[in-house]
Amino acid sequence: PLSHRTVIVMYYVNDLSLQEIADILALPVGTVKSRLHYGRHALKQDMEVQSGVLPHIGYEFT
Repeated sequence: PLSHRTVIVMYYVNDLSLQEIADILALPVGTVKSRLHYGRHALKQDMEVQSGVLPHIGYEFT
């Protein structure tokens, strides 16, 4: 979602702190942390799908 993308860009590209992002967006810091967490998770999943790398689940048997 755009709300997660906005926080990701502000944090990583603009190098803003969680408090600065919260102040700019008029949100509690906890909400910013949550959006950052879920945004990272979604980004990781998208990157895994695009790269063809699937996450390892379970044990490998030989």
